[in-house]
This record gives sequence, structure tokens and C-alpha cells, in this order.
Amino acid sequence: LEAELTEVSRRRRELARRKVCRPLEYLAGIYPHEEEEMPCVFCGALGRHYSDSCIQIRTGQERAQYLRRARRCQMCLELECDGDSDCVKAKIPCFQCKRTGHASAVCTLPEVSLQIEADKRHCELVIDGLNARLRHLRSLREARHR
Repeated sequence: LEAELTEVSRRRRELARRKVCRPLEYLAGIYPHEEEEMPCVFCGALGRHYSDSCIQIRTGQERAQYLRRARRCQMCLELECDGDSDCVKAKIPCFQCKRTGHASAVCTLPEVSLQIEADKRHCELVIDGLNARLRHLRSLREARHR
């Protein structure tokens, strides 16, 4: 049990060191008046939501695949862009992961973060269970030696 506790604790520490971000928020509405006719790149809805809040195509991976199939840039989401260093968004970091090379709408860190948080909670539950079992076994051993 102690070896298992050591291993699960190591895994929990490893997960705690991983980069995470807040989960995506799927917010309805376009705020500036001049953007109210702006279509969502993924579902085409006019003025209902920004592309990074689309509920039709939700994950970064699905959105990136959609952009590739539609021959759209991963950084600016536009059709007429090759997605190279000349892209107007090439040097703008992603809101989620702070890296360049993709738009926030296609970042996979939010989904990865959810999995990391779930794995951390699972490790904590396992650690609590192992500690409880070890305490119980120690109390039984102490009771026998009295």
C-alpha cells in the first residue's frame, strides 16, 4: 500500500506541475454594435456568438480539423490567409495557452486542463483511500501488540 501511495502521490505532483487554464465559457452575444453581423466561423450564425463560443463545434481539436477542411487559417480563421508568418495574427499569443501559432478558438489547452483537473481529483481520492487503509492497518497492528 505504501508503494502505491508513493506512486499515486508522485503522479499527483506531476499533474500539479502541468500547465492548465480556465475552462472555455460558451457565451452568447456579440458586444460591439459593428460586430453584430459578424458570422461564427464554425456554424455561420450571424451575431449570436463569437467563434470561440460556438456550441456546434466545441473542442479545439474539432475546430482545428474544421479549419483545415475549410482551408482557413488556424491563426486568424480567414479564408484568404496562408497561415504563415505574414498572417496578421501570427505574433498574437493565444488567450488560453499564451503561445503563438493558433487562435484561442482552436486551443486544446482548455480540454487538456479539464482532464488534468479530473486526474488530480482522482489521485486525491485514491490517496485519501490509501491513507485511510494504512491508518486502519496500523491501528489493527497496534491493537494486537497491546
